[in-house]
Amino acid sequence: MNSFLNILKQKIIVFDGATGTHLQGQNLTADDFGGEHYDGCNEYLVVSQPSAVEKVHRDYLETGCDVIETNSFGGASIVLAEYGLQDRAYELNFKAAQIAMDINGLLPVRWDRRRNCLRLDILASKKWQRRFTSK
Repeated sequence: MNSFLNILKQKIIVFDGATGTHLQGQNLTADDFGGEHYDGCNEYLVVSQPSAVEKVHRDYLETGCDVIETNSFGGASIVLAEYGLQDRAYELNFKAAQIAMDINGLLPVRWDRRRNCLRLDILASKKWQRRFTSK
């Protein structure tokens, strides 16, 4: 946390934009979502069409974002229940974090027992790490 605060003193940190809006801009079909039943469930794309999620992260990083977030906005089991995916909440959120980390080559996902959630919702790009951690 200390290094993050130090970086804030040096520059404005740019976060990525809306993941859902970017995914909608890809004109995905029901088949991309895994069928009609999952149509519109962006969180299931990490299984049915991970390349669409990778594209979101890659595009934001290529345009200069310093920080990207996982594709897990609707990843709570109560939200996923709409698609019958409530029992797969951990798996889908974990996969979302893995995809974001694969784009960045970051450390493994860690479970936060205190908050009962996956940590690494926010991930810094390699470019950002090189620029501000190696002086």
